Amino acid sequence: MRGLLTLLGVLTVVLGAVLALQGYSLFPGKTVVHGDHKWALYGACLALGGFVLTGWARRPSRSRRSR
Repeated sequence: MRGLLTLLGVLTVVLGAVLALQGYSLFPGKTVVHGDHKWALYGACLALGGFVLTGWARRPSRSRRSR
């Protein structure tokens, strides 16, 4: 389960980074989000959520902490 949550967190970080870079027109591609700064904010929030999810998934379990 931890591996799946870690993978989901990393994918969320990557997707958020792509959205943020496209929002600031720093990533190639012509999409709806390209050049729209509100999507840069959405992407940054998504990437932050991915970092939190990855950190939460990688934290030590309670049984290992109590030893």
